[in-house]
Amino acid sequence: ANISQAPIDTASFRVYADNPLLNNETLDLHCADISGAPAEIRFDFDSGYLKLLTFKFPEAVPPLGTLSYRFGFNWPIPQPITGPRHYSTFGLCPKARVSVRVSTENPYSIRDVLSLSLRDGVSRRADADSSTKVLMGDDGFTITRGPLRYREHYLTTFSIYER
Repeated sequence: ANISQAPIDTASFRVYADNPLLNNETLDLHCADISGAPAEIRFDFDSGYLKLLTFKFPEAVPPLGTLSYRFGFNWPIPQPITGPRHYSTFGLCPKARVSVRVSTENPYSIRDVLSLSLRDGVSRRADADSSTKVLMGDDGFTITRGPLRYREHYLTTFSIYER
């Protein structure tokens, strides 16, 4: 949702992963306003590892207007596949809620999940906050956090193990 005090016509995200994704056609990106009208998606910066994405809406979204974002990343398999990994998002506008889902397939499992929130140079465990929910499953995890404040950086670290 647009939880800013003014209408917005764009929303930007920085997304970082520790393995580069060079073929953007494999991304599943979607954003729509309350009417369902899709936003135009621009890659304002793209190094493979770091992407700056901007969604431009057909019409300005009023304060408390509903927006829906969905990001799907099919990152390449890292070498070696086991070990620590980290993915992060950085919202340049306030967001009502952000959900991160990471999964893996047999014979690998995910453990040591840590969710951090960074804002104004201060880092704290987001999963110790009541606004953060962590769901662990056999094949991965889902972390839902919200609301994110303006310029809040959301970092998720975890390790992949062979079962």
